Amino acid sequence: HHKEIFGKAPTEVATDRGYYSSSNEMELTKLGVKHLSIPKPGKKSKSRQEIESTPKFKKLQKFRAGVEGRISCLKRSFGLRRSYLRGFKGTSTWCGYGIFAHNLRKAAKLLLS
Repeated sequence: HHKEIFGKAPTEVATDRGYYSSSNEMELTKLGVKHLSIPKPGKKSKSRQEIESTPKFKKLQKFRAGVEGRISCLKRSFGLRRSYLRGFKGTSTWCGYGIFAHNLRKAAKLLLS
């Protein structure tokens, strides 16, 4: 889907362990993704441990964890748990208002400090 919208594959992909499978990794590599960060569940081989201990792998996992925290904040504080507007257009509008409110609050905090 990313390739359809942007015309090229993303350079980096980070997911949680629920998305791990060797076929997923091979498919993403075929699409042209350069850096993968998909932790393997369960017992890992020595080579897999080395892959998951690289700085790039860890950096992508930290980024993914940060995104999860931001989404949680938007859901709790800015009404993005449920859209009160109907349809795709309404949900898009609702989401946009929530993100705008979040960014406005962030900007106000920066101006005050």
